[in-house]
Amino acid sequence: MEGVQEVTAPDGSQFTDLKSYRKHIFNNYFCFKGKTGEKLEKFPGEVDGQDFHLSDLTDCEVLVLDNLDRAVVSGLKRCKIFIGPCMESVVMRNLQDCEITIACKELRLNDSSNCTIHAFTTMGVFLETCHGIKVGKFNGAYSGLTYQFQAAKLSPSSDIPKVTDFSIKDESLPLPHFELLPDEITLANNWDVELHGSTGPPENPVFPDVTVEPQPPPPPINPPPEMNPVFADLQTQNQVENETAETMEAPADNDVAEYDFIDEANTSPNPIPNAEIPLNPAASTQEEIPNGIVEESSALAEWKKKFEELCQQKDKSNEEKRNQMREEADEELEAHYEQRTNTSAARFSSNREQEKELLKDIQDKLDASTGNPWERTMSLIDIQAEADGADKTRMRNLLIQLKSSSNPALFNGSD
Repeated sequence: MEGVQEVTAPDGSQFTDLKSYRKHIFNNYFCFKGKTGEKLEKFPGEVDGQDFHLSDLTDCEVLVLDNLDRAVVSGLKRCKIFIGPCMESVVMRNLQDCEITIACKELRLNDSSNCTIHAFTTMGVFLETCHGIKVGKFNGAYSGLTYQFQAAKLSPSSDIPKVTDFSIKDESLPLPHFELLPDEITLANNWDVELHGSTGPPENPVFPDVTVEPQPPPPPINPPPEMNPVFADLQTQNQVENETAETMEAPADNDVAEYDFIDEANTSPNPIPNAEIPLNPAASTQEEIPNGIVEESSALAEWKKKFEELCQQKDKSNEEKRNQMREEADEELEAHYEQRTNTSAARFSSNREQEKELLKDIQDKLDASTGNPWERTMSLIDIQAEADGADKTRMRNLLIQLKSSSNPALFNGSD
């Protein structure tokens, strides 16, 4: 058609509108779906930091051996999956009897059963309405994997992933919801992949071999084609629209603006490979994206927003409770000290009064006594006090006899 610019995809398909072109690129280059009993592969350089989706696969072996931004996996049965390092979170749902090897920032698994996950994550594995899940350390290896970990900003460690079970109180789910695999099982099930064109043996940065020096990934088997003049014209126009929308930043070292097949909020730093793509993130709409993808990202973003709000509310409530408890404790402590001070002062005053009365009574008895010293002695003794076990009757009688005696010899101690 005269006056209409056409864009040609790597497979030869031609398009005159961005919407159809982007949908075609996504379905053919950044998605595996609706397959049964096949081996599906993406090698280093063929995804190049973009999002990737797996859906509705049965009895398939899937290898996505490249850096990804994010990944969404849904509706898989009896599949074996190896996904390379992802910079952001990975969402998986409706998986049955699958074996998964993955490295990512965060892994979320929903509505799944009887799956084995060998993962490296920096934030952990989060389970919801899942049971029969086995979680172990990352067990994958191929040449260049260490470099890809660095590109995804993942720092390898040999710690087993932390698992958070949001359905721990759900009695309708069979037990156990999950279990942790020992290192012996992980090491016995290594998944080593030999890559064509690699310069070194397979490497696992989680279980590094000190005798193996990390190598860069091999060059891509299907590198992106060169940009043609028609694409350059469209790309220049899209750059102007992109700056006006101010939704993303184009990579400083790349002349091609970026586009995200998930939602407009993604800011993946790499251009789409394997295609001459007229990119325009400002013109992207949800209608351009396959059904189910936008809902997944929107639901996850909404869940994260609500979760953050809930955490903030709980933190605020806990802080208020702590402050209230501190104030009550300070008041109780001050009242305790005041009561103790008052009690001590009252006791000291009472003791002093009793002491004065006792001394006065003794002095009065001494003044009123005769020359009989035993009379003064008896005034200082309580002869009516009960005995503490010994018989003091004779001693009591003797004192009474001495007090009543008028014999001066007894007063002076003479015979």
